[in-house]
Amino acid sequence: MTRFPLAMASLLLALTACTRPPATLVAQPASVRVCMPADATQIAPSPEATAAHLQSEVPAIRLPFGTEREHTWHSQLSVHVDTRGNVSCYVDEDQYGHALQLDADERQALAQARFAPFEHEGTPANAWVRIDLRREESPQRHRPLPEVPLDQVVMTLSRSGCYGTCPSYRVTVRGDGRVEYEGGRFTDVAQKVAYRIPVERVARLVEQVRKADLWSLRETYRAPITDNPSYQLRLQFGNEAHCIVDYAGEWVGMPRSVSDFEDELDRVSGARGLVSLDMEGVQRLHDGGFDFASPQGAAILQRASANDDVQDEVVVALLRAGAPVEGAPKERPSFFAAPPLLRSAALKGRASVLPLLFAKGVFDTHGHRDPEKINEAFEVAIISGNLATVEALWTLSGGSARPSLMVWDEYEDEELRRHRKRVPIVLKLSGNHHFGPHPWQGMQIAQWLAQKGNDLKARGADGRTLLSVAAEADDVAFVRFLLAQGLNPAASGQYGTPLGATQDDDVAVALLEAGAPLSDWKDRKEFRDYAWEHHWPRVLAWLDAHPEKMTSGS
Repeated sequence: MTRFPLAMASLLLALTACTRPPATLVAQPASVRVCMPADATQIAPSPEATAAHLQSEVPAIRLPFGTEREHTWHSQLSVHVDTRGNVSCYVDEDQYGHALQLDADERQALAQARFAPFEHEGTPANAWVRIDLRREESPQRHRPLPEVPLDQVVMTLSRSGCYGTCPSYRVTVRGDGRVEYEGGRFTDVAQKVAYRIPVERVARLVEQVRKADLWSLRETYRAPITDNPSYQLRLQFGNEAHCIVDYAGEWVGMPRSVSDFEDELDRVSGARGLVSLDMEGVQRLHDGGFDFASPQGAAILQRASANDDVQDEVVVALLRAGAPVEGAPKERPSFFAAPPLLRSAALKGRASVLPLLFAKGVFDTHGHRDPEKINEAFEVAIISGNLATVEALWTLSGGSARPSLMVWDEYEDEELRRHRKRVPIVLKLSGNHHFGPHPWQGMQIAQWLAQKGNDLKARGADGRTLLSVAAEADDVAFVRFLLAQGLNPAASGQYGTPLGATQDDDVAVALLEAGAPLSDWKDRKEFRDYAWEHHWPRVLAWLDAHPEKMTSGS
């Protein structure tokens, strides 16, 4: 389940997903310079690939208490990483277009970032990546943590909602190991749960408070932005208490140690496994005598099945524990309400869950297989891009109840005329494939459907082809496969040609080599500028080698 507004995704990841200890800034003679036009690269990895290659992040820059900055304390900038994994230069503007004039300490901090070398087709490659540069405010003064017995310690974390799907809940951890969790909106377990954890875990949390010097930090870190969740951390040691309000705090100098502690409190307390249900959370509910067969059990099942972060085994465990597939209490109307169980299982690629749903009659109406339910689930499974789910639905439905391989496709043009056309279901594949926790398998599904009789060269109601889907997915293997099948790289749909759909250098080159026109741009120069902005060195080299490709439509 998507938990945060898409527009603030990078900000919230910075707030909630960082678990590395703060790096210590060590002076080095190396210093990163500003990039020049001659600093060409070979690849521009995805954010996921960048994170996977990061070995040592940029250490935080510590600034004196009371420092004021015109722009954010947290800058995200583009840097050039050489074939050894070192940062060699940076683009002198941040993610908002603000000019960056980094001082000597900041340049040396960038130089300390390390990546596992990137590769392209098995060869080390230099790359453009996005990287975080954080600045943190030092405490005004050190305030020693009160020395009290562990049983006099109480730590509470509250996370509020936002204008999106931010989970709202509160968890309190007491020194004797008692935990009180209360879930709210956009949590899988939206109720009160009480349990215990080992006191040794609480003691380690206290030690983290001490090492991070949280007792010395400000009471409020509030960024001048909107639409974000607010986090409140309350630390009570005996008769003394210290609260820290974190509203996008890292963007106004809050040390990352606060975010790290918030995340650790979630993990150690077990709240994380109730917000996004895991097997330990299921066990806590069982130990507390929770009635899985209740309407509340049905609600937990429905929400957990729709949550990307929940493993299939958790959904299976809920079903086997007796959670009903229907009968969940109606929640307040919301655009983000969890979809029906069958749809979410198909959309999230939960192939192992489908046999249980069949056995419980989810695909039936009045005791008989319902073709509409089967067809809808099959279509959604194709949209999800998970082959195992597609195959499972085909096998489970069986015989005359098998889903249809043809669907209606429609769109409205600029004059609001509706166009409808019967098309092979393969055209329901989506290049915007972030629908579940599983890798997208668009090419494998297309090949499987072709064996069932689907025409891979079919065109949608707007004229688009499967090649646009593959290009939008940045799947170069799929693009090359379809080009080999004879699909036309010039075929245009409602949103342009396949070349205009991709963000990938290799895909763009494959399409250009196959004859893709520049019809989505007014001329060669505009396309070249587009390629430069997207860090497409192979496209730029291809254009230099093919000067005849000069005009739009050529």
